[in-house]
Amino acid sequence: MQKEEYYISSSSGSKLRIVEWHPEVEVRALLVMVHGYSGHIDRYDHLALTVSRIGIRSIGLDLTGHGKSDGKRAYVERFDDYVQDYKACYALAIEKYPDLPVFLFGHSMGAVTTTAFIIKHQAKVQGVILSGIALFVTDSIPKILVKMSGFVSKWWPSLPTTKLQSKLTSNKAESVARYDSDPLIYHGGIRARTGHELLMAGEWIKAHIQEFTAPVLLLHGADDGLAHVKGSIFFNEQAGSDDKTLHISENGYHEVLHEEETPQILELIINWLQDRI
Repeated sequence: MQKEEYYISSSSGSKLRIVEWHPEVEVRALLVMVHGYSGHIDRYDHLALTVSRIGIRSIGLDLTGHGKSDGKRAYVERFDDYVQDYKACYALAIEKYPDLPVFLFGHSMGAVTTTAFIIKHQAKVQGVILSGIALFVTDSIPKILVKMSGFVSKWWPSLPTTKLQSKLTSNKAESVARYDSDPLIYHGGIRARTGHELLMAGEWIKAHIQEFTAPVLLLHGADDGLAHVKGSIFFNEQAGSDDKTLHISENGYHEVLHEEETPQILELIINWLQDRI
């Protein structure tokens, strides 16, 4: 598999890093991918490699302020800026490869971004994979911070607040160690504006969830301490799609693609994609 990276302009004119993974077999479909808060798209090399074996070309991006893209680290003025980033990557994908069916993937905040993009722009896709969607917060985020997020966001938008606890990202010690040592991951406190915008985006999705009609595979860890599992359960119960699959990983934490059960999750993804290409 060949990996290629280049840059495009975001809606604000800043540089967005794009990565493509080219299969060595005949290409049958596209997978447009986006990472979660503080992360970057290279963390899904293994997903791109796995799907490449069945002829799926992956295209992903580093959101503004993440990875190698421009912008203040892990900061966004409006959540729709992330949606516009994702829209730019999707538009590039269908322009370059117009004859291929398109699937989408998003993790955590990226799952919120993907969902908002689908609902707002009614993008025509073959299916959507959402991992650990961040619709409901857990006790790892202080309740007082959640209540005051709008006030803090207004007056101190760039303020780093509580830090994500890396031990909650995965049930696999090696994955946590890689997370802690990864220089492309933002390891500071959650920016006040970014956190508030994510909360508001989640509320917007809850109010518009029945407008989501694409086939969807929902993946979540039962013991996710960063994005509550009830987010995926709510999505499965309320989304307007007629084709919904929910998989909750027993003993799974936040990043089910970086855990002990990851081989089984990848097999599940492959089978789900094969049935819908």
